Amino acid sequence: MLHEILHFQFEKYFWKGLEKKGLTENEIQHIKEATTVLINEEFLDVIPFKDWGYPLHKKFRKELTNIWRKKKDFKHLLNESVKFLKQKHKYLSNKNI
Repeated sequence: MLHEILHFQFEKYFWKGLEKKGLTENEIQHIKEATTVLINEEFLDVIPFKDWGYPLHKKFRKELTNIWRKKKDFKHLLNESVKFLKQKHKYLSNKNI
């Protein structure tokens, strides 16, 4: 349930900003899904299980985790996720979830 709540929050507060940066709907969907890795970093004390995400996001989520651990700032994480998506994970742009 927390996973879905994070999606609602993401769509309300961050979706339009990513559109303004020129991301496609599909690219934003991948970022939205991959950022749920934060559940594992910030909420395991209140929920009894990890969020594993989609297998195709495994490497992307690992990179986002490393970024988050260095600087716990969601806007920074989003900016970096855009860079990683465009530079290292272009293959996601053509894949639907």
